Amino acid sequence: MSICQSGVNRKVQSGSVLIDITDQHPLIRLAHVLPWEVLVDTVLPDLKKTKKGFWWLGRKLKVRIHLGVYLLQQLFNKTDRQIEYDIKDNAAYQLFCGVGIVEKWHVPDHTKIEEFRSRLSEEPQKSLANLMVKQAVVLGFADPSHIDIDSTVQEANMHYPADSCLLKKLGALSNKVAHFLNKTLDVCLDTPLVVDMKKISSISREYFFLPKNATKEIKNNKMMTLLNVIVEETSAVIHRCKDLSTDFIAKVPWGIKRSIEQINTLAEQYIEDVRYFLTEKLVAPAKALSFHLKEVACFTKGKLGKKYQFGRCFQLGRIDVIHHSHRAIS
Repeated sequence: MSICQSGVNRKVQSGSVLIDITDQHPLIRLAHVLPWEVLVDTVLPDLKKTKKGFWWLGRKLKVRIHLGVYLLQQLFNKTDRQIEYDIKDNAAYQLFCGVGIVEKWHVPDHTKIEEFRSRLSEEPQKSLANLMVKQAVVLGFADPSHIDIDSTVQEANMHYPADSCLLKKLGALSNKVAHFLNKTLDVCLDTPLVVDMKKISSISREYFFLPKNATKEIKNNKMMTLLNVIVEETSAVIHRCKDLSTDFIAKVPWGIKRSIEQINTLAEQYIEDVRYFLTEKLVAPAKALSFHLKEVACFTKGKLGKKYQFGRCFQLGRIDVIHHSHRAIS
C-alpha cells in the first residue's frame, strides 16, 4: 500500500462545495409527501394569538421554514442551538426547510426557534408529531419495531401549593381588586370595599411559625381560623366581582381583569374545597393548586428529593431512525 501525504502541509481554505441531494434522500421523500398546507393550517390559530391581537403587523414569520425546523428538531431530538447549527451545516436539512422555494430564505436564530415552538399549544404539537412519524414509517426511514415509551412531568411555574399560601394570595387578590373598584365604581365610593391584610398576615404568621412538633389538630385549628378570616375579609369583594358586567370587566386594565376572573372562577370553590379538606380529611378531586395556572396536577414518581411534582404529565414515545447517507461532490 502506498501513502499519499498531499495536503498535510497546507491550510484549509474556504470555498464552495456542491452537495448533490437525490430525490431518494429520506428527508426529500418526507418533504414531498407531507401536506404542508395542512400543517400550516394546524399551527395558524396559535400563531395568530398575540398579546395585542395584531398578528399581521411586524416582521413576517416564515412559517414554512419554522415548520421544517420544528419537524427536524422533533425527529432527531435536537436542542435549539444544535438544530440551528445543523441547518447551517447540512444541505439536506436546508432543502427540507424550504431553501430555494421560500422567498428570502434564512436560518432562524435559536431564540426564534424556541419562540415559535412556545407559541404552539399542546394539540397542534401532537398533530404535527403524529403526522411526521406516520409518514416517516411509511417511507421506511423510521423503525416502529424499536420503541421507547417514557413519561415526564413538565413542572409548572408556581410556588408549592400550600393552602396557607393560596388563602393569603386570595386575600391579596381581593385587596387589589377592592382598591381598584373603590376608585371606579360609584357604589363603592359610598361603601368602600375593605380587606384587612394586616389581620390576614397576622393569622398567617401564626400558622407559618407553628412549632415543627405541633399536632395535626393544632395545625388544622389554625388553618380553620385562617380560612374563616379569609372568608370574612373577602366575601364582599367576591360578591361584588360576581355582579360586575362583562362590558365593565372588558374595559379594566389587564392585571385587574385577570384578578377579577381568578376570583370569579376559583375563589368560592377553592374556599369550599379547603373547608372540605379540614373537616373531612380528604382532598377534593378538582381542588385548585394555583390561581394563575389551570391544567396543573400533583404527581409523585418516587424520585429522590422530589416527593411531589406539580405540572403536566406527558407520555413520550420514541422510535428508531434508520440513517441514510447522501453523496457529496466537490
